[in-house]
Amino acid sequence: RAGSYLPGIDREFKDTNKATPYKDIFGSSGGWQYGLAADFRALHGVLGELSFGGSAAYWSKNGKSLSQSGDKTSDTTTLTIIPLTLDVGWRFDLLAQRWNIPLIPYVKTGLAYAVWSVENGVGKTATSTKGGQSTEGAGGTGGFHATAGLRLLLDVFEPQAARSFDIEMGVNHSYLFAEYRLWSLNDFGSKTSIDLSDEVLYFGVAFDL
Repeated sequence: RAGSYLPGIDREFKDTNKATPYKDIFGSSGGWQYGLAADFRALHGVLGELSFGGSAAYWSKNGKSLSQSGDKTSDTTTLTIIPLTLDVGWRFDLLAQRWNIPLIPYVKTGLAYAVWSVENGVGKTATSTKGGQSTEGAGGTGGFHATAGLRLLLDVFEPQAARSFDIEMGVNHSYLFAEYRLWSLNDFGSKTSIDLSDEVLYFGVAFDL
């Protein structure tokens, strides 16, 4: 899957000092987040199927470091975020199974944890020093996600190719999909954690094996 992601770092300062550290360094736009997911069918009923699984994604953005006076420098800094999830999902495949309508709605939810890091101009983890104490620009932020999506079953457009794909490669079904995902990544509302929350529209390809 791929979608445009903008971490909500600046939102946590909206009601306090109005600081915009992300915008000051990386600009007002986000970047493309790419990911993979795997789900395992646990129960198949009349209305659909229950599944459990997980996912991992990758996002990175370059910007220019700031000097102590707040001015931009020529040094490049990079923010990297790797969100991980554990999911429970439900696919409503009755339309495709019973009436050959190639649309399969689905929902997912679960726990999420994002590993993040900031690199300085020489490719090492950035550090800050305050009161003689040094802090590394790396850590993790927990939370949850909620997802709603729609799959388009491709088998109906090329049945012969789909059968060959199944026999030769073991791929039972192929899909294109679009999904909306709410990332709530702020350590469940913690005021001392970096806020990496966002709402993302993803597009991708999925296979049943």
